[in-house]
Amino acid sequence: MKKKYYLLWLLTITLSCQVTHKPESVEGLMEYYEENGSKELNSPLSGAFLVAVEDDVLYKGAVNLANRETGEMIDTDTRFYIGSVSKQFAASMVLMLVKEGKVDLHEPIGKYLHDFSKGDRITAHQLLSHTSGLPHYPAVLNHGYTRETFFGTPISVSEYTELIGKLDLRFEPGSSYSYSSFGYDLLGAMIQAVTGNSYGDELKKRIVEPLGLKGTGYAPVHLSSDYAEDYRYDGGDLFVASSYTHLPKRELSTAFSGGGIYSTLNDLDIWSRALINNELLGEEYTKLMFTPVLNGAAYGVNRNVEDLFENDPSSPFYSHFGGIMGYSAAIIWYDDGTRIITLCNTTPIRNRTEFITALHLAAAGNKTTPALSVPDLDDYKAFERKGGIEAFEQYYQEMSDKAGYEILPSRNDLRNLITLLIKNGKSQEALSYFMGYVAEHEPEESDINAVGYEFLQNKQIEESIAVFGKNIELYPNSANCYDSLGEALESKGDLEKASAAYVNALKLEEAANGSNVDTFRDNLARVTKALKDKG
Repeated sequence: MKKKYYLLWLLTITLSCQVTHKPESVEGLMEYYEENGSKELNSPLSGAFLVAVEDDVLYKGAVNLANRETGEMIDTDTRFYIGSVSKQFAASMVLMLVKEGKVDLHEPIGKYLHDFSKGDRITAHQLLSHTSGLPHYPAVLNHGYTRETFFGTPISVSEYTELIGKLDLRFEPGSSYSYSSFGYDLLGAMIQAVTGNSYGDELKKRIVEPLGLKGTGYAPVHLSSDYAEDYRYDGGDLFVASSYTHLPKRELSTAFSGGGIYSTLNDLDIWSRALINNELLGEEYTKLMFTPVLNGAAYGVNRNVEDLFENDPSSPFYSHFGGIMGYSAAIIWYDDGTRIITLCNTTPIRNRTEFITALHLAAAGNKTTPALSVPDLDDYKAFERKGGIEAFEQYYQEMSDKAGYEILPSRNDLRNLITLLIKNGKSQEALSYFMGYVAEHEPEESDINAVGYEFLQNKQIEESIAVFGKNIELYPNSANCYDSLGEALESKGDLEKASAAYVNALKLEEAANGSNVDTFRDNLARVTKALKDKG
């Protein structure tokens, strides 16, 4: 190694090993993250932020640029898209209509939304609490859309309502929980149908004007002024400079009432205080809005979201997070009176929950209990040393006990656990655990499928066949389930059974006018040819 490169390497190692202690004050933390955002968050801190305890504002300010081409700075009146934080605005308007006697939470929404084909099966309460059975955005991929065409094509409210009506329900309404922005888009359509006004006009009439909000609204077109551009940050390395790039603009009519509102820090400050202080809905309906139904989900807000709550399980809270294009937003109301609002215009943001936790602890006097964490899923010896599967289950049980509702393993945790076991010769243990988990919890089709592919990609073919078969048992109308089983059977060399699985996949996809018809037809043709060649 040449001397100058050795010195550069040594300097790099030395700097990376230095321990930086974060400040304990809110102001100090904001300065720290402003200086160290690239290291701590994967992108420079850029946005507008508020930290308050009751009416005592500890920090309210803005960091970095709203527009990197013009040099315009962010301030507390800069407008950001807030993504799914929009849902609490829709929920509030529905509750206003309930309070006025114009909507019944437990009547089928077909009473109000006549052109929704499943209107006799779903209630407003179920839409508000994500218990309707409606799927989330990926479901449209089976109805002739790609991600690009769905997020890039204008859609009217009536067309949107018709499209959502074509989507298969994931479960019987009211029986389980599954996050769905489509449910909140239907609420927006219902608000329009009941009031006779556009969603944007009703938002203005019921919330924007009464609260005196100056930079909040909904429009199915992009803002033209006074807003923060959104960027993707690439940190580069020693040899390539960091850079910012614009993200593709989303067609906002597809975000609608589930995620299409823009706002400012000043407005969200007013909004969050008015909501929590019963000024908007009154005590009865505010309490109803903040009462969890299943999985911690209330109406437009959530109780003790896992990835934030696990950092400090002694501090319960309500919150909602949002993300759209390169924007991210959050409002958190802690039970101790701390209120935190974040608006960002640069992605990616890694460790956002650690950032929020640090701000909360500083505001609340740095009193905390030890964080909870899933046992190490990257290192089998460390995993076993920390208690293995028993500790894995104990983490989720303890989190559930503290959060006040059942928290189940995330898809990534399940996949990482299965992969860890497989790679350490524990395939049967992995299969036994997962099948028991499926029998008890009946997870989403896509979650089961993802684990099936973990087995298949690690050449545990019989195990993958078992998982895909279980998925078909639970979701017999899914073309994708049959296609996955066909792939596993084909890998095994069982071409006749693979052909039968591909036939079922193609029939279901054609019946749904799905976007994978050509792919499934090619799969069937390939296996049919292989069978003929085999004689």
